[in-house]
Amino acid sequence: MNPKIKKINGEINRTKDQIAEYQEKLRLLEDQKCELENSDIINLIRKKRCSDDELIAYVRSLRKSRRNVSKKPTPPDGTLAGMGENPNEI
Repeated sequence: MNPKIKKINGEINRTKDQIAEYQEKLRLLEDQKCELENSDIINLIRKKRCSDDELIAYVRSLRKSRRNVSKKPTPPDGTLAGMGENPNEI
């Protein structure tokens, strides 16, 4: 086989291996990000000490507002949909 083809095949295989490694790294980083976001949400809920009914109402309002996201602008004061918390304080 042509030595140039062998060299290119080797580079292709190394590149595929690197891509697989980066995809795994990306998946792990995305999982870490999701865990941290979930933790932030839990801490926000605990900080507000809201009841189960209040939490359910809040989640429903979030879902409803996400469906109408183009209709409702983000509050200018940076609060979270009526929770009165600034996301930068977390």
